[in-house]
Amino acid sequence: MAADQSDPVDDPVAELQLLERELAELRQEADELRSEIGDPNEDPAELEDRANLITSLETHEALIESFEARLESLRRRLGNGQQ
Repeated sequence: MAADQSDPVDDPVAELQLLERELAELRQEADELRSEIGDPNEDPAELEDRANLITSLETHEALIESFEARLESLRRRLGNGQQ
């Protein structure tokens, strides 16, 4: 491994940075899913697609919650709990 690359498992600062990037991406994707879900009174033929989007959104939201908890844990570990 190159000296400028840190393994997030071994480096809590690198893990924190990685989680922050991934969390930002997940939040953006969740926002996009919310906008795609649209009007609940749409054509019934679209209900299956809408259900799939809702399931995907719920998965994203669960991941976001998990990532936020891990970030908080890392921040406490690093003494950055005030960020």
